[in-house]
Amino acid sequence: MQCEQFTINNSHCKVIKHILIIEDSDSLATHLKEMIDEYFSFHCEIATTEEQAREMIRRKRYDLVICDIYLSDSSGNFLGELVRSELGLMVMTGNENDELRSGILTLPIIDYVLKNDAKTLVDYLINSIRRLNENRNTVIGICDNSNVSRKVMVELIKSQNLPYVEFVDGQEVYNCLVEQNFKIDVLLSEYDIPTMNGLELVRYLRHDFLPSELPIIAISASDKPHLTVQFLKAGANDYIKKSFGNEEFCTRLNLTLEQLYVNRRNTALRIALEKAATHDFLTQLYNRNFFFTQIHHITADAIRQKI
Repeated sequence: MQCEQFTINNSHCKVIKHILIIEDSDSLATHLKEMIDEYFSFHCEIATTEEQAREMIRRKRYDLVICDIYLSDSSGNFLGELVRSELGLMVMTGNENDELRSGILTLPIIDYVLKNDAKTLVDYLINSIRRLNENRNTVIGICDNSNVSRKVMVELIKSQNLPYVEFVDGQEVYNCLVEQNFKIDVLLSEYDIPTMNGLELVRYLRHDFLPSELPIIAISASDKPHLTVQFLKAGANDYIKKSFGNEEFCTRLNLTLEQLYVNRRNTALRIALEKAATHDFLTQLYNRNFFFTQIHHITADAIRQKI
């Protein structure tokens, strides 16, 4: 089996740099705009009414729209318009209404955010925008032999600006990742899959990949007792029950991605520090610190060769 048959789908991915904030509170909208502009060094735009937002969207294509549910001229169908326009959409509200939340989360949106306080909101939005931009270079592998289940997960993954590749059995995944060095960044695996079940797949993959190198989220509809613990002990980073809601799935996936990005930044920092300690800044040649760390090896090698 050749991995060339498995295509990484990324045509939906984009760089998030054109953002429209739709919020009828001038002070909050201005504060969000200033904080996002400062952090990312690009220009956000503001609309305070539906009418103004419609006109701005008609004139320009935005990568991300951050929209409050309740606007002063709310018509009741504006969110539906935004969804149909296929813009990346994050919804804000100050109303903690479970029925409203459930209804909105059935829509193909990026996220649903509560406006508890300005600082929490700003921090959450900045982290979300940063992650969405990082996501476009992070490939998600989906292993599930159910077409329906894969389709549900694909739509949620696409909403998070993530490339993806689909597999239908465990042996395919193992052969591609271990034997042919096919590169994915996170694996979502169902338990009940052909040729090699999800639990066996996790165990075998952990022979070659650390949890920090290849995060694995196990997914199952099984009612087997202790299956969650078995997956976690085998090396899975997380476990999601198959009856998951859209928000739970995206939140757990995003937490796994955040940890992956933190690990990568820490690794890059460690490598940079190690290089700075052993190389001259101007010439990039090895410095005396490197010589001191190697002198014992050099001396031992010289003694062995009777130099």
